[in-house]
Amino acid sequence: MIIGAAALRLWGLTREALWFDEIWHVELSNGHGSEFAAIPIDQFIPRQENYVALSEARAWHSIPRHMEYVLHPPLYHLLLRGWREVVGDSPLRLRGFSVIASVLGVGLIFEAGRRTGGVAVGMWAATMLALSMTQIEQAQDGRGYTLLCAIGLATAMVANTLRVQRSSMRSEVLRCAVVATGAVMMMFTHYFAARGMSGAGRFCAAGAARANAMDPADDADSCGCILAPAMGANLA
Repeated sequence: MIIGAAALRLWGLTREALWFDEIWHVELSNGHGSEFAAIPIDQFIPRQENYVALSEARAWHSIPRHMEYVLHPPLYHLLLRGWREVVGDSPLRLRGFSVIASVLGVGLIFEAGRRTGGVAVGMWAATMLALSMTQIEQAQDGRGYTLLCAIGLATAMVANTLRVQRSSMRSEVLRCAVVATGAVMMMFTHYFAARGMSGAGRFCAAGAARANAMDPADDADSCGCILAPAMGANLA
């Protein structure tokens, strides 16, 4: 399943040139914000700074301070900068980051389904995500949607263990910290994470109302409360 999902996402990965949003995200990951918007169009410029070249990038820690005219939070751009520093620059390598996050999401949704409904449920969930045209398109796009999906799934899985696994106070505090960290990472990845946060709120409210043991159907329903909103339109 993982190999098949990866193959579908890698097929034709560089068939189309980078488009505006992808180039803009590269500029943001260079710490230049939206400085391209200030380039004059009615005068000769002897040398225009290359806002997308890694060689002319600002320090990585300056990225959050240069998000002019941007609604997106900076986590994706910080991670993309690290990825580019390691693997270099090209359309294939840029989009490869989204491919990896999308394939990771297939593995995570299988595990989420397996834990809540068994192997068959996990396989069906992974198959749907692997074949989703929206997921394939987003995996071939240098933006943060597949990263949000992967973080949301991982956070939901840990959150669900708080409902179904009773353990020591230390273990539960640790898992709560992991869920909180995942929630913050989601919010710093994309504003679509607001859907996931509403699902998390419903999830926690259900937990407070039903502290007694649940049957598998209740467990699957409670996990779905956070999985579906966290993934938003990513399964379309």
